[in-house]
Amino acid sequence: MEVFLIEFAKHLIAAGHELTYISTLTTPEIGAMLPGDWRLLPRLKGSATLRMWHFNRLAPQAAREAGADVSIGCGRTSVQSIHRNGTGCHRLYGQLLPLWQRFSVKHLYELHLEKKLHTSSSTPTLVTSSARVSAQLQGIYRNDASRFRILSPPVESQVFKPAEDRANIRELLCHKLQTDPARPVLLFVSLKTPAKAFSR
Repeated sequence: MEVFLIEFAKHLIAAGHELTYISTLTTPEIGAMLPGDWRLLPRLKGSATLRMWHFNRLAPQAAREAGADVSIGCGRTSVQSIHRNGTGCHRLYGQLLPLWQRFSVKHLYELHLEKKLHTSSSTPTLVTSSARVSAQLQGIYRNDASRFRILSPPVESQVFKPAEDRANIRELLCHKLQTDPARPVLLFVSLKTPAKAFSR
């Protein structure tokens, strides 16, 4: 997420926009990369849920005080001009969590913020990564489709593209992994879930 935001900010700067960054945490390296006005809000210690509540409460006021023409939120915030959803519909995917996590205070508060974001008019424009995510959010929260815009994640097509000799490469990889090349293959990658064994 941080890499995406840094690149996004660089493109806005290159286009001539003056940026104000509202956060509770940064590093000297990020500050040096991104010219503009940094406004660090107090970062509460302890509970992550309390930090979410605190930032969501203070961020809109900080944006107004900065005199921003447009405010763009990318996290668990419910009031801004544009909100960029990067994780899909939390209420839908949250059903896949184990029960202890599904009913945790943090998760329930995240659901509260998502519902507030989509059922109030405090954020006029909602940006999602796909038409499917937009449809999921509209189906659950019954919000106006005209509020949604789709911005698909960028893919470097010169690097990530189908191989020219896919059949032979598939045979070699399946032989190496001791799997049946006639069966479908699902790529399921995440650094956050140890069960996927991506980091091994």
